[in-house]
Amino acid sequence: MGVCLKQRVTVAVCGVQRGAGVTNFCISLLRYIRVSLNKRALIIDCSETKELFRARKDNMGIYLQAGIEVLNCSDPDAYSQAADGYDFLILDLGADYKGHEREFYCSDKRYILGNVGICKRDAFHRFLSSNIPLNMRDEKICFLTAAGQKAQAREFEKNEKIRVWVMPFIDNPLKVDKCSYGFFQEVFNN
Repeated sequence: MGVCLKQRVTVAVCGVQRGAGVTNFCISLLRYIRVSLNKRALIIDCSETKELFRARKDNMGIYLQAGIEVLNCSDPDAYSQAADGYDFLILDLGADYKGHEREFYCSDKRYILGNVGICKRDAFHRFLSSNIPLNMRDEKICFLTAAGQKAQAREFEKNEKIRVWVMPFIDNPLKVDKCSYGFFQEVFNN
């Protein structure tokens, strides 16, 4: 396994299951860091699907214009040197928590995205039960769910004994606007 990176702030983002919104969240977070914090950030696509790396390759102009920098690399030892000069590394782990557990816990900030809606909350519960022990469900991990699920999030919080943040709906993560900055500032400083 890789080494813990401490030269810069490392952010790990993992999904409970595929389609949880990890890639969109990573892009939105990068835009928040670049625009609001005025810092350099790089997304490392560690997901099994390499969806972000492929999308950036296919739409290079759009991503470059938005300042989205992506490195396709699953080996932390390899991306450690490639990421010199960046203030933040955002690890897009996709839904491969088990394959990147060490990198997840070595990161300075940790986000887990799931869905607490009535049809998908069981998958979130199973993920927590099998991967995150009760004594690890503290403020060092930020749990996120899809937009518009405040009531379900509060119920899920009581049952799982965690804090769940409800993400705003972001139509285009390449153009995160200032109305979403409050959310990112809040979860990023948590």
